Amino acid sequence: MARIGGDEFCIIFRNQSLDEVTQCLDKLLLAVSNYRFVYDDKLFFVGASIGVIEINASTQSAEALIKAADNACYKAKYLGRNRYFVFRENDSQMAIDDSENQVLHALHKALQHDGFELYSQAIMPLTVPQEEQGAHLQHYEILLRLNSKESGLISPGLFIPLAERHGLMNKVDLWVVDNTLKTLESNPAHIDNVGKVAINLSGITLGDEMALHKIAQRMQSTTVPAEKICFEITETTAVTNLNAAKHFISTLRDIGCSFALDDFGAGMSSFTYLKNLDVDYVKIDGSFVRNIVHDPIDHATVTAINNIAHSMGKQTVAEFVVDNATAEVLRKLKVDYGQGFALDKPKPLAHRVQWRVKLASA
Repeated sequence: MARIGGDEFCIIFRNQSLDEVTQCLDKLLLAVSNYRFVYDDKLFFVGASIGVIEINASTQSAEALIKAADNACYKAKYLGRNRYFVFRENDSQMAIDDSENQVLHALHKALQHDGFELYSQAIMPLTVPQEEQGAHLQHYEILLRLNSKESGLISPGLFIPLAERHGLMNKVDLWVVDNTLKTLESNPAHIDNVGKVAINLSGITLGDEMALHKIAQRMQSTTVPAEKICFEITETTAVTNLNAAKHFISTLRDIGCSFALDDFGAGMSSFTYLKNLDVDYVKIDGSFVRNIVHDPIDHATVTAINNIAHSMGKQTVAEFVVDNATAEVLRKLKVDYGQGFALDKPKPLAHRVQWRVKLASA
């Protein structure tokens, strides 16, 4: 038995058949699942996912064996964890899993060696005339990019669902929070020109007490004013675990942070939940915004969300503003902010910070 990673182990069963090995693994998984431990008055459970590969005459190398076993392990996680998956050479699904495995390796590597890159996209005030916007504080959302030497630029649409599926998203969120603050801390002149910096948090993080503790500690130790940071949570994740969301929000609001409810209207939309969540901004889901010029139902939906959010004392942000006509309709509806390619395209956070500093010192 050998430890080959942070929480990864390799076991070789010598001179045993596959049936004998799987019987051993059944007992091992049962023992692991029955194990409990208490820390800080909380009960913790342990799980394991196992990939199995047979060593036979066709085995090419130790490297190939471990790679195949690793693929099978990720497959076991994908199927629901706390189980084993046996790699078979004729399994066509493994070709897909191998591609996913490359992304997961890139994710792990990025987390260990700061391999992500922070991007940003402006959130523009729609109630301010365009010629006056340069004089106002900038608001923008932090976006994440993953650039792998092996695979090139990996789409967030690919690596974020994988990170969520494999329980890595809270680590990704903590990386984004920490490195956003580091960037701002090293550019104090830029902070003076910033109104809000929006940082997305996943549902996994929202229900993670340890992640909340780490974020709260980081916010209390930073030189960045807490009122400059706005955390975005999606409506669906907030509603799924309402009590955890309320606790998370109240803890960070006490420090001075603000909150936005993202993708509002896309999931289990209910204004009742909006009343029960102490958020400052409501981000209207882009599926209602992108066709607002031509679709009267979308127009009516955005109007309703905007009016009710305003009646609750919350500001609104429209996502997916694709052209000037859309922005003009949103201005007439008195939506507070807009976000989309028609208003600003994503750019590296470092570029935005440097540009704002140069502008301030000009």
